[in-house]
Amino acid sequence: TTNGPCPTQYVYDVSILPSANASITGAGPFCSNDLPLILQALNTGGTWSGPGVDPATGYFDPALANIGSNTITYTINGSCGDAQSITIVVTDVPLVSTINDTIIVFGNSVNLYSTSSVATYIWSPAGGLDCSTCLSPIATPDESTTYTITVEENGCFATAQVNIMVEYDPVVYVPNIFSPNGDNNNDILFVRGKGIEKFTFVVYDRWGEKVFQSISLQNGWDGSFRGKEMNPGVFMYYLDVDFKDGTTVSKKGDVTLIR
Repeated sequence: TTNGPCPTQYVYDVSILPSANASITGAGPFCSNDLPLILQALNTGGTWSGPGVDPATGYFDPALANIGSNTITYTINGSCGDAQSITIVVTDVPLVSTINDTIIVFGNSVNLYSTSSVATYIWSPAGGLDCSTCLSPIATPDESTTYTITVEENGCFATAQVNIMVEYDPVVYVPNIFSPNGDNNNDILFVRGKGIEKFTFVVYDRWGEKVFQSISLQNGWDGSFRGKEMNPGVFMYYLDVDFKDGTTVSKKGDVTLIR
C-alpha cells in the first residue's frame, strides 16, 4: 500500500510449497558377491546416482559398485528440491581355486591342491580328507564326492568345488557265518559291497519261513525273529542286486548262525 493523496494498494499471491526431503536409509557394508537390493528413501519421485545404482529404481548391485567407499546420492528436483548422500562400503571377496574334477580308482588318493590369499579354510564334507581346515588336503573318498572349500576374509566368503569320482569294480558278498552273542564282534549279518545301486536281501529258515529282509546296506540281521533270538543253525538267503554301472546279479547261499 502506498500513502499519499491517492493511496494505491497492490495484492500479490504467494505460493508456499512443501520442502522436499531426500533422506536415504543407510545400507551396507556389502561384499562384492552379495545379492542386489533396492535402496530406500523417505520420499519418492527422485533420481539416484553413484556407482552400482540404477538411476530410476535405486536398485544397488554390489558387484557393479567400486571396491571401497561409494557415494550414493538421491536427488528430488524442483524449486524446493533436496539432495542427500550416503556412503556404501563394498568389500571384495577373497579369491580361491582348487583342482579340476578328477577320477580316481577306489583306494587311491588325490591332493586337492588349492590356492588362496587368506588363512581360514574349511572343507566339506570332511569325510575322506586327512584335514578339513588345510588349504590342500589329501582326499581318499570311498565313493564319488563333491568337495567344497570355503574361505573367509573381512566377513566375506568365497567357495570353490571339485568333484572326485571314484571308480571300482562292482562287488557284493554275504558272510557265511555270524555270531549274534552281544560281544560286539560279528553280531550283525550285513550285505557288503561296492557300486551297489539297490538290492533285496531275504533270509529263510530251514522250513522256508522268511525271518529277515533288507534293502539297505545299513540294515543287517541281528539273528532274531519276531523279537526272539533264533537258535543256532543254518539259514538260506536270496540276494538280488542292481549295480550303479547297470549290471545285475542274483545269488543264493547259506549262512550259519552261532552263539
